[in-house]
Amino acid sequence: FINTVFLEPYYVINKQNTLLSGFETIDEASEAGTLDDSSFDVTFDNLCANGNITVMIISSDRTIVRSSVNDTQKMMLEFMNIIFGEKQNEVMMQSDNYIIQKQTDTRLDSEFLVLYGTLSNGNLILMRTALESIRESVNLSNTFLAWVGVVAAIISAVVIVFVSRGITTPLLRLTDISKRMT
Repeated sequence: FINTVFLEPYYVINKQNTLLSGFETIDEASEAGTLDDSSFDVTFDNLCANGNITVMIISSDRTIVRSSVNDTQKMMLEFMNIIFGEKQNEVMMQSDNYIIQKQTDTRLDSEFLVLYGTLSNGNLILMRTALESIRESVNLSNTFLAWVGVVAAIISAVVIVFVSRGITTPLLRLTDISKRMT
């Protein structure tokens, strides 16, 4: 029950923190001027791969500074749709520099956690991560725990039967002996 109710929100909070941490890392690099430097490549790739995050950074003249996807035009359209679209998405967290929200992609029929905002140097940033993998993990974990619970209940029942027989057999013998004595 606890796993079913609390695991998914815990994962979502964890993903929010991962997005925030990535935003802060990229913001620090933009402040230092190393965002488009080759020295930042490993950090950027590590952030995207380990956090399962898609990132796009766009300058004020709409040129792409850095992106973790190959199809930058499609990502740019999604970015503009997120910012200027009419759909209401659930805002999870907001500050002066960024907004984190849940967004539903009707084409893919999946939900994403999206962070968009402005870096210190004025560039726009879009970061997103899929929530479907979280749901899949929660369902897998719940299924596993259900099977473990069923197996544990069966093993417990068998152990209880043998232990109770071990305890009750001598008592039944004593009862039988006392009946014969009377």
